[in-house]
Amino acid sequence: MAAKITPNDVKKLEVKMKELEEEIKELYKAPDHRKSHHIRVIRDIQNYIEKKIKEYQPSMTNAVTGVKFPFENFVYVYRVKEGYFETQINEALYKPPGSFVYDEKTGKVEKKKETIADKVIKKTKSDPLDNQLETALSRLVPNETKRALLKQSVKEQIEAAKQKAGKDYKVTVQVGKNESGKPSVKVKLIKK
Repeated sequence: MAAKITPNDVKKLEVKMKELEEEIKELYKAPDHRKSHHIRVIRDIQNYIEKKIKEYQPSMTNAVTGVKFPFENFVYVYRVKEGYFETQINEALYKPPGSFVYDEKTGKVEKKKETIADKVIKKTKSDPLDNQLETALSRLVPNETKRALLKQSVKEQIEAAKQKAGKDYKVTVQVGKNESGKPSVKVKLIKK
C-alpha cells in the first residue's frame, strides 16, 4: 500500500530541497578537487527526493483533501532552473583527470595551465583566415593539437610578413607535403 502523506513529510521534502540548493551553491564555490564530494551529496539528495515523490504519487490520486501536493514544483526545483545547475554538476563530474595537477611544493591539487594548443583550439572560428587554414591543414594533419599549433605558427608568419612587406605586397600561403611526406606550409610575399 502507498505511503500516506502527512504535513510532516512535506516539511521533510522542503528541508531536503533547501539542502540541495545549499549544496549546489557550495559546488560553485568549491575548489575543483573538492567538487566530486559535493556532486556525490547532490546525487544522494536528488535520489532521495525522487524516491519520496514516487512513494507518495499513488496515494495522491485518492486524496480527498483540497490541498494538492505540488509534485511538479518539487521536480522542477530539484532539477534546479531548467537544468542549468545540472549542466554544472555534469561538467564538474566529467572533467578529464588530466586537467588537474598535484603540486608537491604546496601540497595542493591545482588546475593545469592551458597549453598554446588548448587556447588555439578553444578560439572561435569566426576568422575567415582561420577557417581557410583549418580546411587546408585538416587534409594534411589529422591530429587536432598538431594542426592547431601549425595553424598558430602559420598565422604568426603571415602577420610578420604583412608587417615586413607593407601595402605593396600580398601574402600567399601554399600548403602541401615536402619530399619526406611531412606537412609543409610556405608563406610568400607577392608584389601587387
